[in-house]
Amino acid sequence: GLTCCATAQRRVEIAATGATTGRCEVFEFSFVSVEVKRRREGRVLADDYRELIKQKAAEGWEFVQAIPFEKHVEPRIDLVFKRKEGSK
Repeated sequence: GLTCCATAQRRVEIAATGATTGRCEVFEFSFVSVEVKRRREGRVLADDYRELIKQKAAEGWEFVQAIPFEKHVEPRIDLVFKRKEGSK
């Protein structure tokens, strides 16, 4: 498992039609929250996002995007991953 502050790790299943195959593919999505800490020199991430991405990739997840929540009461960045359902 992840050793980061991944408190908001959730899975969502979404069906998407394959553009080239014409068949329906089901993806599983995972979200990992990385806390943004405020310091005198600016903002820094609590965990190394690169290591989190590598770790999830080793588990079969593909990195999709990072969603910043910098103005949130508890600033964070959510990393979004996907993989084909059943490819655990």
